[in-house]
Amino acid sequence: MAKANISSTLIDFDDIEEGGGTRVRVPEGDYAAKVKSVSFSTSQAGNPMFIFIVQGTSGKFKGKELKEYCALTKKALWKLRDLMEATGTSLPKKQDIRALLTYVKKNVVGKSIGVTLGDDEFVNDKGRSIISSKIQDYMDPDDVGGSSSDDADAEDDDDIEEEDSDEEAEDGAAGLDEPDRAGRRQAHR
Repeated sequence: MAKANISSTLIDFDDIEEGGGTRVRVPEGDYAAKVKSVSFSTSQAGNPMFIFIVQGTSGKFKGKELKEYCALTKKALWKLRDLMEATGTSLPKKQDIRALLTYVKKNVVGKSIGVTLGDDEFVNDKGRSIISSKIQDYMDPDDVGGSSSDDADAEDDDDIEEEDSDEEAEDGAAGLDEPDRAGRRQAHR
């Protein structure tokens, strides 16, 4: 095995963003976004799920991407329904997963959507607490008020953080039951 010549290796941190990981943090609020892609996967619990990539198109969220996990279980299907309805996409009656994925790719990907972002705390395997943005709710993109996005533009760039995480999605609805989510949704309108 050849030894590396340590003295000839130049490490340059000039173009490396602080944090540099996959976790994004922007100020809490409502933002315009678009559904960039969707893929199929299996959750840690073994349930089928769709993974959406949602890309911000306004404020501090502009150009940033968040993953949104939608488990395809009876208890969690409300999340997929809400996402689809916020893009103006009608819900199919009954479809197998493969046909549903095709339907979602054709009718949801590329569409505009409004999202409410909130802070989410994650403790990594080293015990470090990391706060990142998480999608809390979906809305019609026309319902996104200019004030949250404009206020976010006026804030310091130091409010944006990106952190590493090996976190995978949970099957549930992020600890929200249906009545809490519905109450919160009313408060945003």
